[in-house]
Amino acid sequence: LWSNASIRTYVVPFAVIQETVRARTPEKLWTLMYRHLMHRIGEKFARAHGYQALITGDNLGQFASQTIQNLAVIDHQIEIPIIRPLVGFTKQEIIERAKAIGTYETSILPYEDCCTLFAPKSPANNARTHELTHAGGDAAGASGIKPTDDFNGADQEGAGVYQVTQK
Repeated sequence: LWSNASIRTYVVPFAVIQETVRARTPEKLWTLMYRHLMHRIGEKFARAHGYQALITGDNLGQFASQTIQNLAVIDHQIEIPIIRPLVGFTKQEIIERAKAIGTYETSILPYEDCCTLFAPKSPANNARTHELTHAGGDAAGASGIKPTDDFNGADQEGAGVYQVTQK
């Protein structure tokens, strides 16, 4: 149900992050990396403000980044619950709901957002977690964050992949 409660909107300047991702990550993973980083930022913000979950407008299969496999990759290492109330709706059902709550007219305004400005030509539609993890480590290293393979050593600062095998 929609209520008349006030809603706060927070805007995170994300263009610099996107430019770094574009320069340092394989093109097919751009959108997945953007969305993963948005969730990481959202998680930190939520914890800082006492919020208990993130809510997204994901709709299963509407875009390449919204396949079951890619949603799992995007959510990897996000510890806060992610609620997706539209996940099973059809596009028409979402449009009807938007009209009913008065957000449709705003949603169709022309706007060049991060999805249109920084979209890959051929996005991954069945990525694996390790692809995004390694791409993130490579991007961190290329951005000046020193790599590390030893997270138990004297100097644990840096970025790298830490593999854990469980039985």
